[in-house]
Amino acid sequence: KKQRGDNNSSASKTVGSNGNEPILFLHGITTGWGGYVPMACAMGAGRDIILVDLESVKLNSLEFQMPTPQQFSEKLIHILDRHNIERVSLVGHSFGSMTAGWFLRHHPDRISHLTLIDPVSMLLSFPEVAYSFLYRKPSSVMEWIIHLFAAREITISHTLRRNFWWYNNDLWLEAIPERIGVVVGIATHDEITNPKALQEYVYNCRNARIQARECTPDSSISSKVTLAR
Repeated sequence: KKQRGDNNSSASKTVGSNGNEPILFLHGITTGWGGYVPMACAMGAGRDIILVDLESVKLNSLEFQMPTPQQFSEKLIHILDRHNIERVSLVGHSFGSMTAGWFLRHHPDRISHLTLIDPVSMLLSFPEVAYSFLYRKPSSVMEWIIHLFAAREITISHTLRRNFWWYNNDLWLEAIPERIGVVVGIATHDEITNPKALQEYVYNCRNARIQARECTPDSSISSKVTLAR
């Protein structure tokens, strides 16, 4: 069942839940959902899935009105409330890790678990993400593909050059409530981020959670931060 509220957000819900909390899936820079459907179906087998469009990070959408973090988060709350969903397992891919961070910052009580795939939202104070996507002179086939078909596309270029403030988009694992389990998937040869720095950061946060768990008798606190490569 597909719902559309305005020109910058929509949601699709598949029915077939086995009792687990639904997955809320936030995409990255993309041409559409075609490339995401196999991944979403595999991750959400037997569960309800909500796919949320953000037109301003879709190639050739010509949507130049980027919602603020608060506006986007309120749209997600509207979707959840409309379907009587109290909490979701939140999944963000690439740019979707930033929008996942927006929702986490504004409504952590509505999230049970967080999965970040190829996240670009962590360590944004480092120069790699902005430089690699917007300013790097291409030297490989993949870098040319990113440069010509993503970074220079008019919709994406407008979104990143006119509506991107790193301090609104960064996500710090230390700020995630302890009860929320976290899985981070990092590509070893990611073209945009610094995979080694991200891996070290995730491991350090994981160890800090484990230590906090050992010092806290409250069994309701989760120590789970998992790194997948």
